[in-house]
Amino acid sequence: MAHAYFEIVFDDSKSMNNDLAGRTRLKVAKELFEKDILPLIDSNTEVAVRLLRRECYGGSYYQNFGCDVDECQNFIQEIVAVGDCTPLFNTMKDALKTTLDNRAHHKTIFVLTDGVDNCSKSISDVLTNDELKYFKQINVILAQFTVSSGGDVNQLSHLANTIGAKTFNFASGAGASMSSIRSELKTALNVIGMNKNEPLRQCFEELPGELIDWKDIEAMGIQLHQAKLLRHEEFLSWEPKYDDPVSPVQLAELKFLYGIRFRTGIGVEMMRTMLSQLVKPYYYNSNCIYWHFEEARWKYFPQPAPIVVEKIVEKEVEKLVEVEVYRNNQWNDSKRYYKDGYYLVENLGSDSNSIAYNSNPDEENYFKLSQCDVSKKVVRIREGDILKYVTARTPGRPKKNQGL
Repeated sequence: MAHAYFEIVFDDSKSMNNDLAGRTRLKVAKELFEKDILPLIDSNTEVAVRLLRRECYGGSYYQNFGCDVDECQNFIQEIVAVGDCTPLFNTMKDALKTTLDNRAHHKTIFVLTDGVDNCSKSISDVLTNDELKYFKQINVILAQFTVSSGGDVNQLSHLANTIGAKTFNFASGAGASMSSIRSELKTALNVIGMNKNEPLRQCFEELPGELIDWKDIEAMGIQLHQAKLLRHEEFLSWEPKYDDPVSPVQLAELKFLYGIRFRTGIGVEMMRTMLSQLVKPYYYNSNCIYWHFEEARWKYFPQPAPIVVEKIVEKEVEKLVEVEVYRNNQWNDSKRYYKDGYYLVENLGSDSNSIAYNSNPDEENYFKLSQCDVSKKVVRIREGDILKYVTARTPGRPKKNQGL
């Protein structure tokens, strides 16, 4: 039995045929797997590939290659992007089942997608509470590939935060080259702990603040002779002198090294071995990285997936709200609402005297649907979007203490 299981969920929707760095997204993704992702998988890891479901129902195509990474690579090279939709949530549900059934000790689901789920169902509609808990027991990596829309980033970030996945967004900048994309990917794989061959990138390059005198540093408990010893042992990147004030970034490096050398009691050679996994100068701190004793390596603290708040240009728009409506038989059934039509949803509250359709049988709210002019801007709202509700201002001068 292999000691680890690595399942790849590969986005093969038609959008992967769009151009990127002088070729298609699909070709770029294949090259990244060949050169930067699959080489990180050792020979004792079982690998498998799963393609997206063809529709929002049915099953997804899956193939297990055992420990033959070369066969996995050959399969990826033959993938064609033909999918009409992106049933991401349902495909990940399929991946969870095979991963849980596998008997390997370490399990990883690596998802690469260039878009959000568009099957009009929320995560909680697709995944049960138990499945959400199971996801958090597995190492899930969500690679957002060429995802640039703030709304799309938010949906995927919401997914990552819900299932406890590590996520990163790369190749989303305009005019990206293949070298810059590979560099982004290597950094991201390093941050999530997948690329163990590369040293951890620094937590910061500079820090704000004023110069600090040595008397203030000694008040923190760090003595000048200790700093000089760290310099003599070739850990500290700068020469400490009592008359020379210290910059904030120099102090951060000193505090990081001082903590390892003098607070833990770790010997010089052990410290040298530990620091070989980092980049000099040692611009790190204990809020950013930690030493994992079981794996004997540094790791970044996990961070929640980012939520993008976009600046909204104030203009009058019609909002398309995708809701399921229920027809009440007491009203005229001759009016039909089409699935692909555009309708403006107006909340009528509990006023059932108007021709309206109850959006939820358990609530006493009614909605009127009016045909929208599709030539006007339509805003689609999806799970993960951030909405701000405002009260329309009353014409004229605002009254005192009037809420805005």
